[in-house]
Amino acid sequence: WPLAVHYADSEQWTKALPLLELLVEGMPAGSDPEALAGAYQRIGQCAEALYDVDRALDAFQNAERLATPNLATLDGLARIHFKRRAYGEAEGYLQRIVQDHRADLSDDAFVDVSMRLGECARNLGDHARARTYLDRVIEAQPDNAAAIKQMFEVLEGHGDYADAVTFRRR
Repeated sequence: WPLAVHYADSEQWTKALPLLELLVEGMPAGSDPEALAGAYQRIGQCAEALYDVDRALDAFQNAERLATPNLATLDGLARIHFKRRAYGEAEGYLQRIVQDHRADLSDDAFVDVSMRLGECARNLGDHARARTYLDRVIEAQPDNAAAIKQMFEVLEGHGDYADAVTFRRR
């Protein structure tokens, strides 16, 4: 395990992935579900870094199935679903991050999650929800250019031109 963890922590994905998979396959039946979930989470991380989205999704789902998902697993699932354009699923995982792990998130991480929630809602065509999420970001970081730009696009797309002009001036 230590070598596989070292490879994953040092982002040597091509070395870490086969080693982690070999270790998981060799775990005896009845192994600690938390440890197995952690291994699957690392496999998901490696596969995602190697652009193997399907393998990453399988691994993150295995981690979720085996134990109460941690922040890294939920975030991995959210990212993979977003990459697959499954915005509803991505939004659900991001909401779980906020509900279950808000205390663990730094202010910047919370802003990042809120931005991604806004993108999901916007891609799903729910302008009101997108605006709510983006309002969180702008409240926390009033000069966040990406949030202001995205809010402008949401307002303009929804036909709320008066507010869109206000955001455009920012």
